Amino acid sequence: MKVKFLIHIARGNRQLWIAKCSAISKVSAPHSLRDGAIEDLRKQLSQFLQSEGKYYLSTWKGTAEIVNCPEGFIELPIDLWKCKLSRKTCSIQAQVFITNKDTFLSECLAPEKRKIAMFETIKSCEYDGFHHMPGRYKCPLCKGKEGRRYHYPWELTSLSEFFDLLNTEFRKKFLKTGIELATYGSTLCPEHLKEVVSKIDLDMEKQLEILELDFFR
Repeated sequence: MKVKFLIHIARGNRQLWIAKCSAISKVSAPHSLRDGAIEDLRKQLSQFLQSEGKYYLSTWKGTAEIVNCPEGFIELPIDLWKCKLSRKTCSIQAQVFITNKDTFLSECLAPEKRKIAMFETIKSCEYDGFHHMPGRYKCPLCKGKEGRRYHYPWELTSLSEFFDLLNTEFRKKFLKTGIELATYGSTLCPEHLKEVVSKIDLDMEKQLEILELDFFR
């Protein structure tokens, strides 16, 4: 799959280029060439995905004995697990206990044939418990299908990384743009943060870029 990082690239001391990804606090080595600084940061981001990124995803899969149910979803903002099939609250909180088939079959809200099929699929390791909702967070400006509004934490950045949100003049300028107030204290996906910044400060927007990297679970 593809993941995106918002980076800030500008000249620092001695007029050398420095690229930074605020979402995960990664900074490139100073470089005489702009592309050189970006490439250095890209390597760091790739290493991050292979280590911290994969570990982060693994924490949402479950364990060798307990796996997240593929038909479970979280109802926000109360963080309550529900069943996609019945739309009711899941009594086992979308956890499939591989070593206790009887408990799963008796508590699961899915139709009998479906839950038997789910259990066998999980036990055979055809499904490892990865779920696209847990561990991901909303960008308030993303519209469309629910799943497309969610992003990994390293894909989200706050306006506070680039502006002093408590500054009175900035707040006045922000309000004049007509930008949705939900963006003020929220973290945004790369595309929407760049879009919002373009309405506030074009010079700053020109210093922002989006890097897209492959991420294999």
